[in-house]
Formats: sequence, C-alpha cells, structure tokens
Amino acid sequence: MTLDISVPLIVKNEEARIKDCLDNLTWVKEVVLVDTGSTDKTVEIAKNYPNVRIFIEKFEVWYEKKQKFLFCFDKARNFALSKCIGSYILILDADERIYNPEQLEHLMTATPDKDIDVWYLYQLSQLPSGKKSPCMTTRFWKNHLGIVYDKMVHETVDGYVDTHGLKRGKAEIYIDHLGFTDEKFSAIKSQRVIDAIEFEGHPYKNYYLGVAYAQMQDTDHAIEYLELATNDSMPYNIKAHGVTLLADIYRQYSDYYKMMANERLDYSLKTCPEQNLSHIIRAEMKRGTKENPLREIKKIKRRKHGSSEMHQDLLLSEQEVEDLLTQFK
Repeated sequence: MTLDISVPLIVKNEEARIKDCLDNLTWVKEVVLVDTGSTDKTVEIAKNYPNVRIFIEKFEVWYEKKQKFLFCFDKARNFALSKCIGSYILILDADERIYNPEQLEHLMTATPDKDIDVWYLYQLSQLPSGKKSPCMTTRFWKNHLGIVYDKMVHETVDGYVDTHGLKRGKAEIYIDHLGFTDEKFSAIKSQRVIDAIEFEGHPYKNYYLGVAYAQMQDTDHAIEYLELATNDSMPYNIKAHGVTLLADIYRQYSDYYKMMANERLDYSLKTCPEQNLSHIIRAEMKRGTKENPLREIKKIKRRKHGSSEMHQDLLLSEQEVEDLLTQFK
C-alpha cells in the first residue's frame, strides 16, 4: 500500500531512531527529510530509503539577551511543507509512530470526509508513570491549501486554518510519541522552550511557561505562570489542562493549599467534563480521609473513559480503570 501522502520530517542527530522512523513510513508517497545540521549518520541512513528526499538547511535566530541561537521550528516546517508534492500532508517527528495507516486512507476516500480540509489527530505522549497522555493536534490536511506554521516553538497551523475558514474534522487516529527518557535532556529541552517563548512571545505564553517550569520541577515559577494563565484568553480545553496542572502542584505542595487545589479541579471539570486527570488527582487528595476516593474513579468508569475534551489528559484502558478501582479501595 502506498498512500499519496507527504511527511515533512525535521531532524538533527537522530541516528538512534531514524531507521525505525523511516521503516514505519514506507507506505507514504514521500518523506521530505530536512536535516538541520546532523553530525552523526542520520542523513547516511536516510539515503537508503527510496521514498525519502533529503534537504540540508539551518533555521536559527540569534537571541542577543542570552547570547545564544534559538531554533525556529515554524521556518523549518514551512520550508519542508514547500517541498511536499503529495495530495495530503501528515506531520510527524522522528520520535513519533503511526500504526494504523489504513485509517488515514479512509479519511482520504470516505464520502463524508470529502469536504474536510484539515483533521485533528491524537498524539499520545509517554508520561513518567508509564501512562499515555492524549493531545488533540492538527496533523493531517489536504496539500496545496497554503497552510503554514507560525511561532518558533509550540508551532501551529491553527491560526492559518481559522483565518482562512478551512473546514476541520476529528479522527480517532493515534500518533505514538516516544519522547525522551533522559531527564537531563528533558530539562535542557524545557529551558530551550522557555528561551524561545520569552524571545518571541506567544498567545498562550503564560500557559506554556508554566508547563515548561513544571516539567523542570521549578514549582514556584510554575505556579506563577499557571496562575497568570487562568486569566488569559485561550481555548477552553487548554485552559482546563493548565488549571488541572496547577491543582496538582498545589495538592503536592502542602495541605494548606488543598482548598485551592479543589477549587481549580472544580473549574477544570466544569470546563471539560469529559476527562480523567482531574478525577484521579481528586481521588489522590481523598486518599486517607473520610471521603471516598472510589467515587472519583467510578465517575471515569461510567463514561467513555478513553475520550477526553482536555488538551492533555490520561488515556485509560478498561483494565487500567479496574486497576484504579482496586488501588483506591
């Protein structure tokens, strides 16, 4: 099976993962691989794949305040998009895999989807706990619509899609995000995100800074920015995630903040009733008290617990829900 799809792929020093990545993409018409300065065998390995076209470019901007170069993801992605010739575009990174391409074929051929220009897919990220966190993200669209990215980091095409009135769809297709297991590298990556957001600004600046500081376990700065984000204008599902993350930080901070944590969980669940994370956090808060934590897990069990409205939630299988019921007895 070969689908008329282009995958623009931005890479640098991905020798350890590029073979598995490209093995996973033999079914697409082409991979437009843009290497931004590898010093390992990434490019050499990629040359072995007949559906891969390789471009070598650098996309950096000088940050005078911190005397360093910052990488511009939007420029790199837009360069790659400009080279794509497939009828459809699928956005993936080297640490992501998609295991059900037949579902993409269905989107391309099914009559009800003919009028849709752009689709949300679900990115599944690995958490330290081993669980998966789904994030709905714009990753698949018809080519030749002029779609471009903006923002150096947390780059997005959503602004273009909304401004140009393109029709959206949502597909239950999951992209497995393997991510990084090296905590030191994750901290470095978070700092790069912080630098880029501070340099360029972002419509959801406070939210993204709060998340980045939380990942670095800098609690004080995480609270500062996530609190600021509660007053920002942003999509309801992103705000719900920020508020839930804030509640979890307060929960772990001290008993003094328990009321504030509960207030924020109330807000998050009122904003996004279809979610798992806030119920689990509240169950943790009820553990060892007179309140019954099982009530929170039963709320998850009563609904389609794999679904979620929240920007980043926990994806739970039926067995995982049963395990939670046992855990909180």
